[in-house]
Amino acid sequence: MSSILSKGISALSSLPIPLLALLLAVVASFLEKKGKREKKDAATSREKIMLLVTGTKEGKWVKTVLSATRNSKVNLEVNVLLVCKELSELEEAKRNTLPRNVKVVVALAKDKTHPCSRASRLIKKYVCDEDEVVAIAEEGCIFLPGWDDVVLSFLPKNGILTCPTASKSGAATFPRLRQRSNGSAARDDSLSFPKGGEGCERGCVPSVCWCGEFSVASGKAWRKWKRMEYVRKGETYSEVRRGSEEERGQEEAPLPSVQCYVPLLPVLSHDSKIEESILDDDEGRKEGEEMKCDPPSVLEVAGLSRRASHEERVAKYGSIVASRIAVKKASTTISQHPQQ
Repeated sequence: MSSILSKGISALSSLPIPLLALLLAVVASFLEKKGKREKKDAATSREKIMLLVTGTKEGKWVKTVLSATRNSKVNLEVNVLLVCKELSELEEAKRNTLPRNVKVVVALAKDKTHPCSRASRLIKKYVCDEDEVVAIAEEGCIFLPGWDDVVLSFLPKNGILTCPTASKSGAATFPRLRQRSNGSAARDDSLSFPKGGEGCERGCVPSVCWCGEFSVASGKAWRKWKRMEYVRKGETYSEVRRGSEEERGQEEAPLPSVQCYVPLLPVLSHDSKIEESILDDDEGRKEGEEMKCDPPSVLEVAGLSRRASHEERVAKYGSIVASRIAVKKASTTISQHPQQ
């Protein structure tokens, strides 16, 4: 090997200087173009977003789709699964002028009322492991300008970026849990991040639950999420914080196989009706099954994950002191609703 290398060096040294300089310039140009092409390919894969929406005859999905396309600068592919009981309901979609990158598929089926079930159906139909960035939105949500920048900047590698709509003031919000009268957990109204969530370098922090309004992840993460027990059974959003059946009962609650995070910048415009609808969907399981659902911890009632870090506490409440006050207040809320 060394002899071959030495012969090669000897051959190059014997070339005239102008020819050698030209050869080196050609090689350098080739390597530079190759590097730029690889970077461009990598950037292109991350700058493409697939948006999935379930549409109904009410037609609220049209505003969602149009706001997403108009407020996005990246390569956006939109797929709408229009759920109809009759083909005549398709006329609503035909009356709307949609961008070329929007594809509408009609499914003659009964609409699944829980966003968790709707998301699962979209994943099954459209998502594969190779998809880089896949977003799922509830119909009726309105995207803010620059929402795609937030998604691509803060998307966790192996997790799900999820969020409620913005507050009245336009600030990003984070979800929290509450304890129902029977002791089980359900999602509560969201709280605003103070001053854009100071003290967090990543731009997102752990979320206490999955939010049906908007979520984004890689195809691989979505397919893994779909296989989680609480998703398969169509249970409440709060179940996302739990681990597998075997892990329950441990002293320290296990982390879910797919962790959810909430961004510190707003993605969706404020709409109290959408959150109210989401909260109505998260009223727990059927009669007689509620107590199988773990009650929320004091931290989760305050909107903090069970293993909340210093960074998460400061991002959500502005300071450690403020987070302690919130947790203390949450403890009194739980004590007023003991398990029956």
